[in-house]
Formats: sequence, structure tokens, C-alpha cells
Amino acid sequence: MRGRTERGERGGKEEEIWKVTFWNIAGLKNKDKGFWDRIGEWDVIVLIETWVGEKGWRKLKSRLPKGFKWGVQYASKKNKKGRAMGGMIMGIRRKGEIEVGEIEITEEGMMTGTLKRRGEEWRIVGVYVNEDIERKIEGLKKWMEESEEKGKRVVIGGDFNTRIGEMGGRVNMGENEEIIKSRNFKDKKINRERRRLVEVLEETGWSIINDNIRGDEEGEYTYTGGRGNTVIDYVLGNEGVWEKIERLEIGEDIDSDHHPVICWIKGEGIWKKKRKARQKG
Repeated sequence: MRGRTERGERGGKEEEIWKVTFWNIAGLKNKDKGFWDRIGEWDVIVLIETWVGEKGWRKLKSRLPKGFKWGVQYASKKNKKGRAMGGMIMGIRRKGEIEVGEIEITEEGMMTGTLKRRGEEWRIVGVYVNEDIERKIEGLKKWMEESEEKGKRVVIGGDFNTRIGEMGGRVNMGENEEIIKSRNFKDKKINRERRRLVEVLEETGWSIINDNIRGDEEGEYTYTGGRGNTVIDYVLGNEGVWEKIERLEIGEDIDSDHHPVICWIKGEGIWKKKRKARQKG
């Protein structure tokens, strides 16, 4: 069974943890109270493929968890009769000394939000790739470069609709000059036309955080549906982000054929949470 939230103290000290979740929710219509309570447990929420247009957003706002700053990218119709497709929502918890910046739409299928605490700046980038991987990569490179040039920690995550098999792993020159470039995903297949993503990761020194990390040691499937079981939802980061990641979990929620990808990040006094142990079932 995949891990659920665990809370506890380490070395007698209270830890400071915040959770960033990326989830292709495949439509927000008819979600019950339990769903909204669940996502309210997270600190940064990126919901993808909401299928929520401008009219639907006005109705939805009253159901959103309180205490967050919210941003929306409306879903759009390709023709008059069809259902609105796409759409994204991002929420960042307002609390304590956290300075929440703007939540912006950078292009269709991409949103960013920023937060700052005690001089440490973070940018969260949510992505939905819909047969436009090349264009999305060009947009992502901007944020990858920002992390290098401005010292801002950037986390990129979402539905890449891209099967990279065991490629795209971490490249880390440690004391023993060890290089880790492969992954341990259960999904071994790679989309031929998607190799460009892997190339960019290698060029920039970024990597996919899923797998080979506490909480997702086996590279769990992120999609279980009509197309079978696959890993197509990822979180990306560089070494500056890796050192802040405590764990990553693939949730078991059944509200969508995609599973939420939940990243636990150690913050510099970000949201203080006293952690209690919860047994895994």
C-alpha cells in the first residue's frame, strides 16, 4: 500500500514540512465534501484538467478550502457543442510570515506561483502537456534557468503525458564521483517522440524526483485507467530542490484515473507542523 501522511518528531525537534501536490483530477464537477477536505490538508495545490470554465469557476469558489490564495486558468471549448477541456487551479496557503506572490498563467497548460519566507524564495510550476511537449519544454527552460541565475528554488510538476521509462534520473557527482542516471519505475516504456524532455533534463542538471526517494522507492504508477498502468505524472527539480525533499508519495485517491503526486518539502520555517506518527495500512 502506498504511504499516507506520516507525522512525527525527529531528534526531539519539531520539523517544518510543507506539502506540494500536483494532480490531474479529470474534472471537478460533483466532487464531494471529502474531496475538498482532503486537498485542504496540502499547502500548495495544483489541480490539472479541471474542466472548469469561467461560469463554473464562479460556482466553485465557495467550495474551495479557506486560507489559500487561488488562481485559475479556465478550461476552453474546441467547438460549441463539446465539453470544456483542460483548465488548471493553483492554491497556496496563506499562513504566518509566508509572503505569497502572484499566481500567474504563463501559457495554456502552465501556471506558476511564488512564495517567500525568511529570504528563501520558491516558485511552483504546474504543467499539463497535451500533445505540445516541445512548446512546453521551451517554457519550462525559463524556470529552470531562473533557479540557476536568481537562486530561487523551483519545483515543476504535473501531467507530462510522457513515458520516459527508466531515463531522466538524477545526475549527482558526489564524493565517490557516482553518477545515477537511471530510474526504477514500474513503467519501463519510453515514448520515442518524448526523448527531448530527457535531453533537456540532462542539459540543465535537472532530474525527475519520482522514484529512488523515500515514499516512492519503486516508482509507483501515476495513472491507472483505460490505457493501462503508466507513469506520466512527474515532479522535476535540481540539486537545490532535491536537498529539501523529505519524501514523495503517489496517493491512492480514487477521484481520478491519475493519482496525486505529493511532495514533502523541508522549509526554512515555512508552515510549522508538529508531526505525529500514523501507521501505514
